[in-house]
Amino acid sequence: MSINLASRLSAITTDSAGVNHIVWVENNAIWHAQFDANAGTWVNAQRAVNGVTGNVTALNLVANDKLINETSPGLAVIWQDGPLTGNQSNFYYSAAQYSSTGQLQWASQATSLTVNETTGKLPFANLAPQVVVDNNGNITIVGQQVNVLNSANQAIREDTDLYTSALSISSVTPATSSTAPTAFYTPPTIVNGVNQGPGIPLNQSSNTAKSASPTNAAPMSAQET
Repeated sequence: MSINLASRLSAITTDSAGVNHIVWVENNAIWHAQFDANAGTWVNAQRAVNGVTGNVTALNLVANDKLINETSPGLAVIWQDGPLTGNQSNFYYSAAQYSSTGQLQWASQATSLTVNETTGKLPFANLAPQVVVDNNGNITIVGQQVNVLNSANQAIREDTDLYTSALSISSVTPATSSTAPTAFYTPPTIVNGVNQGPGIPLNQSSNTAKSASPTNAAPMSAQET
């Protein structure tokens, strides 16, 4: 396996302490790791979200000092999941908070951000989320909702309006598990333009794995731009 940022099956961000974080899709899960500048490698691999489908794309990762309840630091990953047929392509998110010992704790379940329309010609699909976070930890998601049947018909000019959603994370309920995470890949490090070798198994932390599955939570209101 190789991580390709252009495929949007991975995402990277930097927190206020200057620590780089990465998420990627592997074996029907979304994984998270952070970069240890002293060791020159990615460490503390955790399963951030378990049970995603083979249709995951458009990963986004944000970090902010006020992400949790506008008071505490955390991370959030937002992605698109589900086939384009059958009204099943939607946006989901999961978040992580820091424990009292400074360990990241990912939420026990992912949460649905969108629900597709059920009127008119089906199927609709929510596509290509893009995410930013402001100084108060509030997240804005921009994406498109497209009638897939119309978009495939060259005689019809399909609606391409953008829709925005606002997300504020009030708390994170972490899961507990006795199963240690096992990630079989780490992005190779490049120093002065020289690849230091192929990816090797990620160093593991004492953190327990966090299992999560998308749930149909109440959708956020969307505003058409």
